[in-house]
Amino acid sequence: MKKTIILLATTVIILTMLSCKSLNTFSNENILKNIKSAILNTQKIYQRNVKKIFYIVNPNQDRDSDGFIDAVEIAAGSNPEDASNTPISIPKVLADDSLTLWLDANNILGTSTVNKSNVGIDNGASISIWKDLSGNDNDARAGLLSSDNNSSYEPILTKASQNNKDVITFNGAKQFQIADNLSLRVGSSDYSIFIVFKKNTGFDPLYLLTKGFAGGSGTLYKRYSLYAYSNKFKHEIDDDTYYKGEWAYNNYNKFKILYTERNSIFDENINTTALNTYIDKGGKTPDASIDISHYGNLDESPPQAMTIGGRTWGKSTSYCDFAEIIMFKKAMTVSERKEMFDYLTKKMGLKGKYRQRR
Repeated sequence: MKKTIILLATTVIILTMLSCKSLNTFSNENILKNIKSAILNTQKIYQRNVKKIFYIVNPNQDRDSDGFIDAVEIAAGSNPEDASNTPISIPKVLADDSLTLWLDANNILGTSTVNKSNVGIDNGASISIWKDLSGNDNDARAGLLSSDNNSSYEPILTKASQNNKDVITFNGAKQFQIADNLSLRVGSSDYSIFIVFKKNTGFDPLYLLTKGFAGGSGTLYKRYSLYAYSNKFKHEIDDDTYYKGEWAYNNYNKFKILYTERNSIFDENINTTALNTYIDKGGKTPDASIDISHYGNLDESPPQAMTIGGRTWGKSTSYCDFAEIIMFKKAMTVSERKEMFDYLTKKMGLKGKYRQRR
């Protein structure tokens, strides 16, 4: 920006000179050409720098309306002003209207570039806000949305964690909340969630993501929630009548790509509405599956905030590193699920054996 200011100052001087004398008073035509060229170059440099600042201040804009917000395109190296130039490394489903939430620990504030993640944020910095990259403004904020004093809830940024990837570290009583809105309510419909996380201490990860309430019966006590304990993962759902959770087993000491869904799409493997979980694979056969065809609406009343690293009911802690959280208001097709696992596997620097296993 210093160069821009100097050039702009030079332009002002030149324009002042031109306002005092007509161009014809200059005897050397080359001087005139150089002056005009300097003015044009100054304008171009100024516009480029203004655009760069504008991207950072407004990370949620999607100026070419291609489904990827500008912050995503800048980090991926594609042109945020050209709808035909989309990020080739990112699955097209991430530009789908069904995408409702996208939190990336390598682009916390939407300031990342192709070569550097989380520009302007230091290692060990407390994180008060995690910007949503879906374009739905579902930003996660530290603490309780009902409180103005939330600094004690702020997790920290850990740079260059496993495979040199940034993560948001939860060590105890830290949590984020996202204000309730229609995009986070699933009702009786399908939905799906990807989470990339790992344990960071000898303690269990515990609550990863929750929406709703628990502890009784009635319209308030409905929910969907994701939970990791010991070497087990649990996806719980609760409607007015039924409560159920399904367990999948794994080890969470290293990055795990977790995909879980409510799915009513029937195929040769699943012939009923089911709660399915896949860990580190995108094939047809889930690690765990239960029949939930008799379940109804999961939306609580009055609505509650979505909580990351905690829960709305009671007090809880979470001990884990979050790398990515992605939610859709639909279940993935087999090809979409494989593509997403492939993308996240490569992005997190995991070995190819994780990709598209059956």
